[in-house]
Amino acid sequence: MLQRLLCVDGRFMGRRTGITLIELLTVIVVLSILAALVLPAVHSARESARQMSCGNNLHQIGIAIENFHSKRNQLPIGQFVLSQLAPELEIATESNPFFGEQIEVAPSILRCPSEPAQQLAKGEVNYCMSIGSAIFPLNGAASPVSYDRGALSKLSFRDFEDGLSNTALFSEHLQLQISCTSCPPSTKWWMSPRKFGPGEEIVMRSFLNQAMESGTLTPLSNYSHFTNTWVNHDFFYDHLWTPNKAMVIVLTMGRDAIQPPSSAHRGGVQLLLADGSVRFVSDQVSDTVWSAIGSRNGGEVNAAD
Repeated sequence: MLQRLLCVDGRFMGRRTGITLIELLTVIVVLSILAALVLPAVHSARESARQMSCGNNLHQIGIAIENFHSKRNQLPIGQFVLSQLAPELEIATESNPFFGEQIEVAPSILRCPSEPAQQLAKGEVNYCMSIGSAIFPLNGAASPVSYDRGALSKLSFRDFEDGLSNTALFSEHLQLQISCTSCPPSTKWWMSPRKFGPGEEIVMRSFLNQAMESGTLTPLSNYSHFTNTWVNHDFFYDHLWTPNKAMVIVLTMGRDAIQPPSSAHRGGVQLLLADGSVRFVSDQVSDTVWSAIGSRNGGEVNAAD
């Protein structure tokens, strides 16, 4: 069979069967550009899915609290809040004479899928209860220890004078990463050079904002107190400083630390409100609004709007 010939510029040549180097490079460049455009979208979609799963975990905790309250007409009291909620979350536990109802491995419902720590200890969790926005006395939404009445008090939703939709119950917190130099400040403990007392919350926030910017907070290496694990005790968070800020030892009267919530979600944290709804709160939320969401009886109106 005769080979088909083509005439190009008066010359005859056979049909070309390969591609040139320039064409190959062009294809590679085009594919690289497409990958650069598609991969961020893929990562964003995956993080959106993880964030949705995290929000659903908090929603399930909200349902567990509602069920607990409907059976006992009170919120969990004292430490080991998660242990008290375990039956409502259908978590199998074993009794421990010192630490209440315990589990060997924390279930996925208590861990955020976006948690960056590669290896979590068996009991480590990512969700913790609010203890409010005051140094002392505590004015938290579901404060397990209420000093408002001078003793270990039982709290019910009737005590939420600001409204259930305006008061925080639970939020998230990243695991401690003491040895990680590139991890955010919220995964480490710091020491404040100044002490604060009751009624100095506004002054404290202003001071800490300036201290963080100027670098005058002292990092505490190898300090692992208040790790958020099921074992030992539950890990709490507060509304004294806005989300994703540093955990700070301040040695205040009635409180020894500031523990804002934190997450790996871009730009903020997820918050479970007392009405059972879950909202995403920006890191840029104002100090006033953030403090108002943290109190159950501060007289604020529409704090979470």
